[in-house]
Amino acid sequence: MVGEGDSSAAALRSVEQWSARIHRGLRAGTRVDAEAVQLACLLLDWGHDAEVVRELVTRDPAQVPAPEMARLAAELLRVCGFDPGFALAPERLPVLERAVRRVAADFAGCTVVDGLHLVQADEAGPRALLALGDGTLLSSGNGLAPSAGDDPVHALVEVAAEVQDEVAARFRLVWPVCREHGLGVRPAAADGSARWRCAGGPSGHFVGEVGALTTPGTPVTPGTAVTPRRVVPLSPSPTRPSSPGC
Repeated sequence: MVGEGDSSAAALRSVEQWSARIHRGLRAGTRVDAEAVQLACLLLDWGHDAEVVRELVTRDPAQVPAPEMARLAAELLRVCGFDPGFALAPERLPVLERAVRRVAADFAGCTVVDGLHLVQADEAGPRALLALGDGTLLSSGNGLAPSAGDDPVHALVEVAAEVQDEVAARFRLVWPVCREHGLGVRPAAADGSARWRCAGGPSGHFVGEVGALTTPGTPVTPGTAVTPRRVVPLSPSPTRPSSPGC
């Protein structure tokens, strides 16, 4: 007798399989009529009544223009929370790797961060982890979700924040630091770029773009970059309806 847990697991696998087929079809520019209807039926059986689900199970796919079907299929993937990971969207990994190289430049003056690079470990599941040159994993956080590699600016912000959090948790250090205010800066997306932002002053200010705070051999301008090799120790803190289409 198949238990409820086994049935649920099988249904989840089916959702993942049909989602992956839709994703591959959309990337290839082919129609995914049957796949989208099948997935919508599965979701309907599970009680999902999103508009896109109802639309796909009630309309005749042959009467839906290709661009509209592609839009509906993409929306269906969003509704069911499908993420292709790195395996089905391999272009994400190089985006994250480039972001790591740029972020590493801003941590060049922080002596505890050396040889920063990206790794994929079995225990991290679909996520990517950061590691130092000696292989030490900076894994106190959750790692980087594959979706962080969908956009270069988002990738820079996510990687920079991850490195900061790992350095703070592992080494009890705040880095980078605003030279003008002596405060730790945080990465943020602004005007199409990733920037380090300081909360100092009346309304805060940006001190430079992520990946361009310090350049070997280039003088550091007060108020726009951090002082090389300046670190700020952290204070001790506590641990932290059925349808014919179906």
